[in-house]
Amino acid sequence: MSADEPTFLSRLRVRGVLAALCAAALSLHLTSLFHPQLLYDDFEILLASWTWADTRANLWQPMNEHSWPLTRLTTAAVVEASGHRQTWLPVLAAIPGRLALVFALLLTFRFVSRRTGSQVAGVAGVIVFGVTAAYQEAMYWYAAHPPLWCVCCALLGLMAADRWAARGRWWRLAGTAVWAFVAPAWFAGGALVGPLLGVYLGLGARRWAAVVPPLGTAAYLAISWAAAGERINRPDHFKGKTTLQSLDPLTGAGMTARAVVDQLAVASVGVYRFAAPVPVVAVAFPVLLAVGVWWWRWAADRRLVVVGAGFILASDWLIYSARGEWSYAEELRDWSRYNVFPWFGLMLMIVGGLRWRAGPLTGRQALIALGVAAVLFLVQLPRGTGGTAWVDPGQPAVLRRLEEVDRACREHRISAAAAVRALPPLPTEYWERNALELIWGSAVPEPRPADEVRRRLTGR
Repeated sequence: MSADEPTFLSRLRVRGVLAALCAAALSLHLTSLFHPQLLYDDFEILLASWTWADTRANLWQPMNEHSWPLTRLTTAAVVEASGHRQTWLPVLAAIPGRLALVFALLLTFRFVSRRTGSQVAGVAGVIVFGVTAAYQEAMYWYAAHPPLWCVCCALLGLMAADRWAARGRWWRLAGTAVWAFVAPAWFAGGALVGPLLGVYLGLGARRWAAVVPPLGTAAYLAISWAAAGERINRPDHFKGKTTLQSLDPLTGAGMTARAVVDQLAVASVGVYRFAAPVPVVAVAFPVLLAVGVWWWRWAADRRLVVVGAGFILASDWLIYSARGEWSYAEELRDWSRYNVFPWFGLMLMIVGGLRWRAGPLTGRQALIALGVAAVLFLVQLPRGTGGTAWVDPGQPAVLRRLEEVDRACREHRISAAAAVRALPPLPTEYWERNALELIWGSAVPEPRPADEVRRRLTGR
């Protein structure tokens, strides 16, 4: 046996385990991949990037409170990859969220294993964050997947902070500000990444570095507000109120307590669409807080525990404070898209609290990890298969009809606008507007009367 063979076998073992865990995480969401569909905001988001000209015009255009140029560019790539075939859009829209999850899991392993010096800890982090269906909306709903990219930015920022602390060099510290700048370009909640990276640095040896990551967030917000205009301050779903006027911190705190109980504690055993009674939350939440404080006191890495708690509490409090007019028990309990940051925070708290044996992953540890992942997979599988959105059986036919109209438009040199005016509206589930708006039409149209357009497109 050569001297390099044990290292080679160790690397092969780790890669095999990571591949199996990523496959398990993705397999929990196979239902939505077998039956991909566009939902609610997906139509508006796609339409805003329907052409490259549309993408440029809408790059900073807000969607609710999100001014997200990177999501606009991702959407433009999805549209371009469709080759102007509407029937391909649902499956293509299902890919970015899954890519983001895989990147987040691989970055989790890299960060945690380097931080703790233990590959076992890295594998545990992947299991906790990946083998769950608690944030399944981020998988089956294109509009809900961008927080996963924010998690990737957070992990890259944490790694940059550690590299700077270990080796110095100003550009590594600047990297934390860069990732804090990039995160909200995917999703508004990414604005939390900079302050929480600041907390992470502030708890280190050189506390002054805590100001650097928030500068990246502040720079992005300044550019975003300048480019997006007043609409970013008055999102449509706040019904004329400004973002600050919509905040209800007290209600948000109460909903945060409920979410910690329901979306973390209860969801960890696969239970979903459940809202614990308020008296139960009044007892359970203080108990969970006490456990969290105890966990922090005895933690091997208190910084990770604090930052993890920040991702849980800050994210929930900000989201639910802005949605105080919604009913938690009737609506918000089912909105699993809000669970991405809290589950990421839970993972940081768990890996930061335990004391891990340093070194590479052994064969025995790999088997134990895969066994634990298999149990969690089976626990989460009912939610993964049964918790997705209602499938619209008519959507494929609508998309096929759009392709037919588009093909006829190109053949007869008819513009999309002329086709929409001439044809009767085409309704579709999950979108109140006319589905015919989702056609490209001819790139070189000729002016034609509406009657002729209708006759050429319908044959009558």
